[in-house]
Amino acid sequence: MTNIHGLGMDLSKKKMRHPFLNQCVIGLAALFAACLANSGVAQSQTAGKTTGAYGRNVHVQPDVQKVAIFGEDDRKSLPDEYAELDGKIGLLYNDQVQTLCTAFCVAPDVIATAAHCLFGNQKRKRPNIADFSFRISNNKKSSASRIAGFHSGASSHYVVTGTTGLRTRPPMDAPKDWALARLSMPACKYGVLKVEARPLPELIDAASREKIFQVAYHWDYEHWKLAYSGPCGVKHYSGKLDWGEVQRLFSNPNALILHTCDTGGASSGSPIFVASDPEPVVVAMNVGSYEQSKVFIRDGRIVRRSKSRVIANTAVNAAAFAGLMAPLRGAAVIESDKGIASIQTGLKVKGFNPGILDGKYGPKTRRAILSYQRKNGLPATGIPTKGMLTVLMKELGDVHLESVTGLSSSHILNGGQTDASAVAKSTSAKSSSEEAAGGNRSLRALKEWFKSYRSTAP
Repeated sequence: MTNIHGLGMDLSKKKMRHPFLNQCVIGLAALFAACLANSGVAQSQTAGKTTGAYGRNVHVQPDVQKVAIFGEDDRKSLPDEYAELDGKIGLLYNDQVQTLCTAFCVAPDVIATAAHCLFGNQKRKRPNIADFSFRISNNKKSSASRIAGFHSGASSHYVVTGTTGLRTRPPMDAPKDWALARLSMPACKYGVLKVEARPLPELIDAASREKIFQVAYHWDYEHWKLAYSGPCGVKHYSGKLDWGEVQRLFSNPNALILHTCDTGGASSGSPIFVASDPEPVVVAMNVGSYEQSKVFIRDGRIVRRSKSRVIANTAVNAAAFAGLMAPLRGAAVIESDKGIASIQTGLKVKGFNPGILDGKYGPKTRRAILSYQRKNGLPATGIPTKGMLTVLMKELGDVHLESVTGLSSSHILNGGQTDASAVAKSTSAKSSSEEAAGGNRSLRALKEWFKSYRSTAP
């Protein structure tokens, strides 16, 4: 069985002394039982669970056990040698849905955090990205910013992520649970963190020399002070959790880091460092924890579940996102519905499926852009850019875009204005009609139009 909790803020002060006891998260749970049930026979099955600190603001209850502690609680205030990290790690919050996570600065106007902090998971209504704010403090000074595009409702266009719908069943998306977001203003004015990709054997070696540590905000720690985890371990794939089991349970397992840093509510999206000279380097991002238990099944139903046993906390290797920070920062992002409709049209003609040509930047359009970028050797950001639209138009021409969106791609790229609502309505109606008539026939028609245009063009 596999379980991902997406919520976790109801905490207390009681210590947990089991060496691998971690987050008792209150909130969302999705269960998976990978076992066959024979009629009338109760079966035992090893189960797994990952938990993430994507949390509601709830009051601390004295009868709820403290969470995310391996052995004794080693968390403490930042030591003097790492005091410069204060001002580079902040809080990402959404007052509308009352969620709170850690995020850290990777550029003056770019932050990194867990994907589930921004998008929730498959069982939870997706938050509005425009409602998120990032706040950071340094001594008595502070800085804050919304995510870029919030004025036009296009904030999701400025987010590069491994997943927009955290999968709660195997293969689980913990290794894809990362996101980069561009801010509307450079709020990271007190400095940024250095991020580097390091292979797992190197991280295991660094952990053995007590060089791995985590810094994060926690709901059950001092209000709101950064906590230093102390040296923590990075686990081998061995014993009861071998590499074959990791491959079965997790998508993209090469990006997964299993660690034993003490984490807690609101620590999702926090940086994991390797100590180095002259400054510590971010090598991973904390996203949750992995637990195992046994379930007993009779007639296809779970009749009993044993107590969970925490194997390790989960983190994403920085290799998954380090190479995408610069492309996000430098991207000329398209915000308008008409611009998105033009990209959707071009993608569809090129054989990628962006869904309905409605000018809306949704998961299907994001996936189509990613597929196009990967096929053409481009940075896989998944975001709609003017550069991408320019390339598509050079490949396909401009005529049909005008018939679909109401204006040419050059007009869009030059910032031309038109009735966006009318364009979106017209595009949506045409796209719905096309899909109702059959997607293949629609695609053939588009290709014929472009073929005809190219044959007559001077």
